[in-house]
Amino acid sequence: MVEAKAGESNGPTNADIIAMLGKINLKLIDVDKKLESLESIQRKVEAKVQGLENKVDNFDYELKKLWLHFDSTSKATDSKIDHVVNRVSSTEIESEVARKRIENLEKKNVEMKETLTYMQSQSMRNNLIFGGIKEETNENPEKTETILRHFMVEKLQLARELVANMKIERVHRMGPPAQDQTERQTKIRRIVCKFNLFQDREVVRKSSHKLRSTSYYITEQFPPEIAVKRKSLFRKMKQEKEAGNTAWVSYDKLYVNGKVVSDA
Repeated sequence: MVEAKAGESNGPTNADIIAMLGKINLKLIDVDKKLESLESIQRKVEAKVQGLENKVDNFDYELKKLWLHFDSTSKATDSKIDHVVNRVSSTEIESEVARKRIENLEKKNVEMKETLTYMQSQSMRNNLIFGGIKEETNENPEKTETILRHFMVEKLQLARELVANMKIERVHRMGPPAQDQTERQTKIRRIVCKFNLFQDREVVRKSSHKLRSTSYYITEQFPPEIAVKRKSLFRKMKQEKEAGNTAWVSYDKLYVNGKVVSDA
């Protein structure tokens, strides 16, 4: 064991303590600097956070404004759409009403035309058309009637007395007269005869078969619409007969084996 020399001490000296305190002071100064640096960083962070919060608040405000604008615009658009839909619905209803009125008018128009055509047909009921009978120079209605009566006796072989007793309401040539002799020979105007009695008309019509193999012919007179229909129906009638069926045309209808098969 070493013994302390006389006059020496085992504790730190004043110099040691002062040196130690100096080191501690330096460390405290360093700590203060670091704290100041941290505080500066914290202030910057807080400033950034505040900036972000402000931006978020502004964004939220702008978003709310945008939403209010969108909501207002949406409601206005919905209102306009409803208005348009109502207008369209109203227009569709008016259009449908107009369409039905047009359909009714068209239907009535067709019915009126059919009625008029039927009345014209009835007014022509006692008429017959004679074709192929040559026209004389300066022929007038009285002369035409004389020519026609002579034709009935000579070509249809009807009794002279029967023909003389037939009452004829009107006889005339169809269309404008020929301009010269050449046209009169090449373009023979047909004769329309209106009998007073339907029975006389039928006697003449039923004798028309005697004109076969000649240039003469006799047909009933009908309005143009019915005449076009009958022309088509006669073609179909011929086809039906060639197929072995019983067929005939009455007014504007085709009968095959006793049944109506077409009215077109």
